[in-house]
Amino acid sequence: MERTRRIVLTCPGIFTEELLTYLNSNYELVSVGCSMSEEGSVEVLKNSDILIMGGNEVITPYVLENIPQKLQFIFAGIQASTAFPGTWEEVRGRVFATGGGQEAVAQTTLQQLTFYNPLRLQGVMAKNKEISIHRDAILGNQTLLIVGAGTIGGRVMELAKGRFKEIVYAGGKGEKRELRESGFGYIADLREAFEIADAASIHSVLIPATEKSITIKQLAKMPRNGFLLNNARSGIIAPEDLKVVLYNRPDMQVIFDEFYVNGEEFRKTMNESTPNIYQKIIGFRNFCYTGHTANQGELTRREYSAGVMRLIKEIG
Repeated sequence: MERTRRIVLTCPGIFTEELLTYLNSNYELVSVGCSMSEEGSVEVLKNSDILIMGGNEVITPYVLENIPQKLQFIFAGIQASTAFPGTWEEVRGRVFATGGGQEAVAQTTLQQLTFYNPLRLQGVMAKNKEISIHRDAILGNQTLLIVGAGTIGGRVMELAKGRFKEIVYAGGKGEKRELRESGFGYIADLREAFEIADAASIHSVLIPATEKSITIKQLAKMPRNGFLLNNARSGIIAPEDLKVVLYNRPDMQVIFDEFYVNGEEFRKTMNESTPNIYQKIIGFRNFCYTGHTANQGELTRREYSAGVMRLIKEIG
């Protein structure tokens, strides 16, 4: 009798009950938490056929060397390569991404830009003994910068149109005709773009060309009380430079939805006895790490689950 395929699924809460019921009825399903250590990954993945990655697990060289060579991976999201540091080229043919989650990120970004951003400034005004003004008036005086006007960045621009004094974009492959025709400005020089950005939102894809591409040269140029939001990958912003900016610019507010270390690696790093740069970044009052909340919600759960169902059937 043919062995039932063994599927390991992490972070089951981000998938629908329908998907979990289907997997449990047709496969040997093992559900685990949203993050695993290297040792934990090796232990749970032995004798497994598929890993459905819904959490913060990272497939390091050590993990890859000690799990089945034919194990296939289904990544909930878009950019699967970030979960395979040092192993991506070896496994990319066995990794399948569900897609989905873009609209949730765009909507969350809009909420942060149009609610938390002006709310913070209203608090600053009160401390300065200034009369607070309506949040729409605050936004109407701001220039919003989008770095990376791809699917998500472009959607944020569309949603934010008419709320800010001006919306400009930078990065990517240059100016886009459709965005110009929609009234959005393009600035080729990233430093010049940050100089006028009262609020900036990062949506670039993390690739070798964009890794650490945003540095102190750009960040330090933001106007007073600048608001920096990164709902993309943290590695786009150089951590050493971010630390310096957070220290020198207490007037700025910085929010990351994904951090430089995640899951069990985050826990381990934060508990190291010798202070490290990531502990220092987390410790700044003007820095906030929201822990992968931007792509959550019912729509994303349905999109991820539909993607998993499709890929399971394609994989066979």
